[in-house]
Amino acid sequence: MKVLYVTAEMAPYAKTGGLGDVAGALPPALKKLGIDIRVIMPDYPCVAETNLRPEHCEINVLIPIGPQLYETHLHLAEHHGVPLLLVRNQEFFLRSGIYGEAGEGYADNGERFGLFCRAVLRLLPQTGFHPDLIHINDWHGALIPTLLKHELTHIPYFASIKTLLTIHNLAYNGVFENRLLQQLDLDPSLGNVKHLGFGEGLSLLKGGIVDADRVATVSPTYAAEICTPPYGHGLDKVLRSHHREITGIINGIDTQIWNPANDPLITAPYAADSPAGKQSCKHLLQQELGLESNDNRPLFGMVTRLDHQKGLDLVAQAVPQLITLGGQLVILGEGDQDLAATLSRSAHEHPRQVTLVQRFDERLAHRIYAGSDLLLMPSRYEPCGLTQLIALRYGTVPVTRHTGGLADAIVDADASPQSGNGFSFNDFKSEALVEAVSRAIACYR
Repeated sequence: MKVLYVTAEMAPYAKTGGLGDVAGALPPALKKLGIDIRVIMPDYPCVAETNLRPEHCEINVLIPIGPQLYETHLHLAEHHGVPLLLVRNQEFFLRSGIYGEAGEGYADNGERFGLFCRAVLRLLPQTGFHPDLIHINDWHGALIPTLLKHELTHIPYFASIKTLLTIHNLAYNGVFENRLLQQLDLDPSLGNVKHLGFGEGLSLLKGGIVDADRVATVSPTYAAEICTPPYGHGLDKVLRSHHREITGIINGIDTQIWNPANDPLITAPYAADSPAGKQSCKHLLQQELGLESNDNRPLFGMVTRLDHQKGLDLVAQAVPQLITLGGQLVILGEGDQDLAATLSRSAHEHPRQVTLVQRFDERLAHRIYAGSDLLLMPSRYEPCGLTQLIALRYGTVPVTRHTGGLADAIVDADASPQSGNGFSFNDFKSEALVEAVSRAIACYR
């Protein structure tokens, strides 16, 4: 089987979250299973900051956006044996951010990824690769099924190609103003409520849901949740109407990268049968971050976006009780400035027990997974989550809310002593979080 994997980001070259991690790990895993797979993504400046050295392959196209034509070039590289196709465009992708800067999305993101989708379909026939399936991830590539069904059906090359759209987070549904139809040279009729029309604007993800041959998401529980109004972000009816069965497959992690036995980014290696190194990782992390070095204090870690979706408001409310119970907390992440200010106050008030590090730091993330005793993940909703899977790999016990992929991955140890691998709670309330934290600390001691 031949597959083209379309993504807006891919670790370690360009990453803002879980999509990048999955895109970096899944294609090589599929190749090992015998799938003939290629990955295509935009060529951002951050790609050049890695060891990747793409080569120009003399495949170029002009893509219309509004009244102008934009030169778009294809460059070739390789990722763990998988061919990586990089779409280079100076005007739209030669920027310091992937989706935006300073917490604000680029105003022309609709045009940027509209150009990307058109470029994928214009460049693909010239590569000599003819996929059976185009696997699209999130709204950034969701215009591809729409273009295939409404503009390219007369071209023999595309006639047999099927599309799979994977939704990693339905909240990011690619909503833009109606003028995007004209900017992307789309048939105005596609703006109706049966296709891209969404409220007073357009949703590119909605069009992908309508036109894709199959829709998948990243955990079985989330697949069921997004078909209901509380989790559907206005698209639950579309999902129910167009896809009687949405496939939910829980994400995985690259166990070669995430392996405490040989992780070069942690201070001491360890494994299940030789765990002494984990205590050393904890002591050194406490020293690095200025926390009290105390074996009796369980250290809770969070590697996350500072976002209300991630339950950081609950965490802020629960900090005093967590400290009273004897815990410590380290948070690594950046995002919402109001949440950051609240958590910074907690760190200022309890400098020996609470630390907030506001940046993306891959090395520190590894040290937090290795040095923490427990992981906090009290999400409002969580499509899948990779953090809890990484924590389990590092012997760090997750404390999670029972939702989405967290419900699929974490079994409460008190409710199921034989199969439990963490602690969970149901109600999105600080009291419920504190109760789960209390049970986790009691188990630690």
